[in-house]
Parts: sequence; structure tokens; C-alpha cells
Amino acid sequence: MSFKNLKLDYTGQGIVKLIFSNPKSKNAFNSTMIMEIKDALKTLDKSNKCKVLIFTGEGDVFSSGADLAWMKESKNLSFDENKKEARSFTNMLSAIDNFSKPTISLVNGHAFGGALGVIAASDFSISTKKSKFCFSEVKLGLIPAMIAPYILRIIGYKTTKQLFLTGEVFNAQKALSIGLLDDIINIRDYEKIKSSLINDLLNGAPLAQRNIKIFLKNINYRKIDNQLINETAETISKIRVSKEAQEGLEAFLEKRKPKWKNNAS
Repeated sequence: MSFKNLKLDYTGQGIVKLIFSNPKSKNAFNSTMIMEIKDALKTLDKSNKCKVLIFTGEGDVFSSGADLAWMKESKNLSFDENKKEARSFTNMLSAIDNFSKPTISLVNGHAFGGALGVIAASDFSISTKKSKFCFSEVKLGLIPAMIAPYILRIIGYKTTKQLFLTGEVFNAQKALSIGLLDDIINIRDYEKIKSSLINDLLNGAPLAQRNIKIFLKNINYRKIDNQLINETAETISKIRVSKEAQEGLEAFLEKRKPKWKNNAS
């Protein structure tokens, strides 16, 4: 696949890096990059070459948010045209949120505005110590409407409201404390991530991981009643008779690696 503002790095073992590559604008999102990200996600979701997807930025910036030149163009667009542009971005976030394989945001530098939506929509988020974060929209007379559902989900109502209202620039330690990040590392420690988190993910059964993501999304915030209890029983019953589950159980009983783990090694 060929891209203008994006790079795909197939590092082996099923690990793929999706790299935001718009260095002149500090890896800012524009209509081309958004379209390219959606196209890449669609392809990678179906590819057996991708088992774990990592989002990161080129150079020392994750993403500065929306491209200023792109934002200037929106001044001349009608309401319907603006909505179409906005839907393109929200559809991209939804595609990340619904990506069937494990996703990691490896935040290699500053992340502003819409970039925080990518982080919040990812399954895991890891950052360098030097990274800074900001919901900068309020300083431009805007609101972070498109990323708000994902931010609310992971850091809560009051914290979201405070950070949206102030447009405060905050550091990685605060991002960790409020739940936006899962861990802080030195960028040199990337190999440690590969030897721990990524290896754990590669050792997991691919279809089980897909089903876990779908299942948890479907039951999140639902009341634990007889209907939900019945759904959980039906779900595990279907999974137990699947080829992947049968292979996993047989491998366990025979004290050998399951086939998917051999492929990851």
C-alpha cells in the first residue's frame, strides 16, 4: 500500500506499526491522512500479517491534532460539508475502536487535540516521559466533540470537563494518573514492551482476542440480569466448540504450544 501521510512498518511476528507521517505539520491530521488511516485499518483488519497494531508518530511528535491548513479550509465550507469532514474523522476513530486485533498507542512525543482520541480508542496506551498532552480546542473557540465519547469512557466526566474547559497542557505523569495512559517508558525501552506486553498479545489466540473485544463492548454498562447471564452462557458454549478453542484445549492437555503460539514465535 502507498500513502502520502502515513507509513506502515511490518516489523515481523505479526507486529505492524502505523506511523503518522506529516512532519511539516507535526504529524497533524488532514483529510488525506484520515482517509489513508481508514484504508489501512480496513486492509490490516483482514490481513493475517497483522496480529498487533501499533500507532505512533514519525520523529519526536505523536500528532499535533488537526492540520491548520485543513482547519482554515473549513471556514469556507457549508454546514453539510463541515459535517461530512467531521464524520470522516469520527468514522476513523470508530474504526480504531472496533479494530478486531489488539491496538497500542505508542506515544513518542506531544499529542494534542484529535490525537488524544486515537490514544483513548486504542486498547493500550504507552508514552515517553517527555510527552505533553492537551485538549486545545477551547483555545480556538471549538469543542473536542468528536473525541469526547472516547475520552469520557476512560477518564470520567469531571476530569474530562476540567481538561476540556481549561485547555491545560499536562505531562505524561498526569496522563497516567487520570487513566489516559497505561504506562510511561523511555523510548529506548521499546524492546522491553516487545518482550512483555506484545509477546503476551502474540501468545493469545487471535479469534479469542477478536471475540473478547466484541463481547466486552456488547455487555459494557449493561445490567447483570437473566438475559445477560444467559448471553454469557451461550457465548462461552459457542466458543468452546470452535476450532481455535479445541486446539487450545488439546494443546494444554498434550503439554504443547497451540498452533497460533508457534506462529508467533
